[in-house]
Amino acid sequence: MCFYSKKDNWLSSLLWIFVIITIPTIIISYIAGEISITELIIFSVIFILIDIFLLWCWYMTYYVFDDHTLVIRSGPMKKTIEFNSIKSIQKTSNPLAGPALSLQRIEIVYGLYKIAMISPENRDQFIAILIDKCPDAELKPEIGFLKDRL
Repeated sequence: MCFYSKKDNWLSSLLWIFVIITIPTIIISYIAGEISITELIIFSVIFILIDIFLLWCWYMTYYVFDDHTLVIRSGPMKKTIEFNSIKSIQKTSNPLAGPALSLQRIEIVYGLYKIAMISPENRDQFIAILIDKCPDAELKPEIGFLKDRL
């Protein structure tokens, strides 16, 4: 079963503003004579690659339940978590970096001191499936600075 990441509107706005203004800004700098043609090419290639990476992560962040593992994909990055290594599951709004495109997150503690922050579109359904596959995992109460607002 596959769950795509929930996407917050504010994060979507930031992403699209960055993607839309990067290349025109470089071109305007070139036209204004602030950078050379070599710098234009270098900066354009760098920012196009960054834009592609960001969009790849934006559209390809998802979580898959396999037979014995939870697979977390975000663009080119992949993490596999064995169900039997999961210690606890908790709803959170912790803004720490992770393959999550929303502040409505799930914190998964697994292995020795490892944490994964994810944001499936339907947290409650995702947690129910995860608890079913990891009956020994502890379901902790929700935490976070936005818990009453989400």
